[in-house]
Formats: sequence, structure tokens, C-alpha cells
Amino acid sequence: MENDKLQEIINRVSAYGIRPGLDSVRELCDRLGDLQDELNIIHVAGTNGKGSVCLYIAQALCGLKKKVLSFTSPLVYRYEDMWRYNTKIVDRKTLLEVFNEVEDEASRMEYHPTLFEMETAVTFVLAKKLECDYLILETGMGGTLDATNIIKKPIVSVITNIDYDHSAFLGDTIEEIASNKAGIIKEGCPVVSAFQRPEVSAVLDERAKIMNAEITYTKEKFPDFKAKNTETAITALKIAGITFDEESIRKIIKKTYLPARFEKIGGNTYVDGGHNPAAARVLRSIIDRELSGVKKAYVFGMLKDKDYGKYLDIMRDKEADAFFITPDNQRALKADELCRVAQSRFKTASVCDDSDFGLNENIRQAVLKAKSAVGEDGAVIIAGSFSFMKNLKEIIDMGEQMF
Repeated sequence: MENDKLQEIINRVSAYGIRPGLDSVRELCDRLGDLQDELNIIHVAGTNGKGSVCLYIAQALCGLKKKVLSFTSPLVYRYEDMWRYNTKIVDRKTLLEVFNEVEDEASRMEYHPTLFEMETAVTFVLAKKLECDYLILETGMGGTLDATNIIKKPIVSVITNIDYDHSAFLGDTIEEIASNKAGIIKEGCPVVSAFQRPEVSAVLDERAKIMNAEITYTKEKFPDFKAKNTETAITALKIAGITFDEESIRKIIKKTYLPARFEKIGGNTYVDGGHNPAAARVLRSIIDRELSGVKKAYVFGMLKDKDYGKYLDIMRDKEADAFFITPDNQRALKADELCRVAQSRFKTASVCDDSDFGLNENIRQAVLKAKSAVGEDGAVIIAGSFSFMKNLKEIIDMGEQMF
């Protein structure tokens, strides 16, 4: 019952689309009592690594026996994945209760808030109800006009790796994107940033100077993305003034599970929801390191507002077969178009997009064909977007042994 009622709200409010700006969410939160002003918030922005850093910080704080709510997006396998209390997914019944409370105020407004604005307000109400010691808050995209940016005084603002993504909203140049992300830097509030390219750090430094905020960067070189994100998380905890034993926290972070980030879901099948060139570079490096000498096949699905051409350039593998599906998303890129772009980048490129089957069956067929192409000792990588990871979860939950 909770599933149906919550889904009704999600479906209805989704129609309001994306509307950058803070006026609507500011009014909504004002109606709810501006609870965000009463919370200890760690605010996280960036292009890649945001979700990982949020999860690492939350795990660390839980290890210190703190009550922690984290809000990250997009969803991975289930809608409620976005909210975790003490690292456990918040149940849909609790979410529905809070959504109803927020919707009661939203419905009285002249212009109804968007879904992400609603989700942001839900997060503040939920954190207050759960009497959280800390809220780990991830931006949706950008920073300056992101709904989460109505907060006034985070205990630390964290900026992960900045690269190209969401150009239609954030700008075409890396400086414009960095300027937008830098919008989370608040007057007098400390900032932690992952090491950035010079043109990005120049933008962050200028914003920090204007806002009289001290900015701390992590070091330049790390062996892999997890080490870089770990260092960002630990530095953020230190700058926030939280006391902890670093060795113990590093052990906790090392054991942290990252859903849909080169995640092994069975046999020799892996999933990765990264969707931009920076994420592709990380995935490519992991595949080259972990699956060197292994025969590979790929299943891809992507959204049309992503730089899918550059993504596929990085994922190029002339010895591998690739199969393409169309995600169930308003912004989905058609499988045949993605396949057309990919043809010169893989040994073969095939579409699995039968309208008579539906997405779950198309994914199933694509994976079966990929597994057939590589044999028992080969590896299948399913990648390109978080938007169809929930469909994979549904297939697995139905007891499929194909993975």
C-alpha cells in the first residue's frame, strides 16, 4: 500500500520537471519551519565521487556512534535508496509519512515544487524527526541554484572531482561548471576539495576568498578513485572538527559497499552506473586493471543529455561485442542511436530493444547474448547509467540465475 501511495506522489510531482532556482524550495522549507537551519550539515558537491564521499563520511560517523542521515541521488536500485539512516535504507512507510507532510504544504503553494525540491524538504524533515547528529547532503547537480543550497551554514562544504557534465544547465566550459559547483561555498564556512585541475582550483579559490572561507585541498596523486574519495572524506571529517582514530575509520571505509560502482552481481558480471566521461575513465582503468586478459562483452544504456560519444570513446574495445538497450526514462537515448555511434568502437554492436518485450526482458536478452559471446570464463560489464539499475534489481529479485 505504501508503495502505491508513494509512487502516486512521485509520478504526479515528476511532471513538474527540472526547475533550477531556490525560490520555490525556500518557500516550501519556510512553511515547514526552516528545519535545515537546526541541523549539522555536511554539504557535498562535485561531478564524480559525491555519492562515494557521502557514504564514506556516513559510515565513519556511524562508526563513531553518531546518528546520521544521508541523502544522495540519483536512486540506484530502489527509490528509497536515496535516504539512509545510520547507513540503512529508510523504509517506504516512513518516507510516505514525511512526503505526505511535505506535500500538504507544497499543495498550498502557487507554484508546486519539483520532485527534487520535495525530496530536499523531505530530507530536512526526516533528519529532524530522527534527531540526527549529522545530515550528509549531496547536491543534485551544480551548486549555486541546486535546491539543497538553501542551507546557510554547513559545518563543512565538500567538493569532489569536477569535470564535464550537465552542460545544458551548468555551462559548456570547465570554469563555468566549477563556478556553479563553487556556489555551495558559504560565508565563513570551511571547505574541503579533492585535488582539482588548475583552472578549477582557481575558480574555487576565488569563491572561497570572496566568501572568507578557508579551503583545504587533498594531495594530488592517489592510486585509484577510492583512495582519492577516501582522503576527501577523511579530510572533511577533520576540518569539521570531528575527533576520531584515523586508522579505525580507514578500516571502516575500506569495507564500505558501493552499489553499482563496478559491483559484481554474480558470476563474472559487473554493473556500473557512471554516466559521464570522467566516470568512464575510472571504469576503463578498473577494467584494464581487474580484467586484463579476460574476454569481455558490454551492455550499455544511456541518457541523451549525456556526452555518450566521449563516454564510448573512452570505453572503446575493438575485441569486445557490445549490446544496447533503451532505459525507461524520459531522457533515454534510443538503443539504435547509441548502437550507431558505438559501431566503430567495438568488434560488433547490436541492439536489444524489442518493444514487445519491455525493458526487463530486453536487458535479460542483452545479458544472455553478452554471456554467450564471452563464454564461461569471460566477463560482462553492464554500464552507462543508473537509470536502469532498478530494472536489473527486479530481474535478480525474480530469481534469475543468468548473472
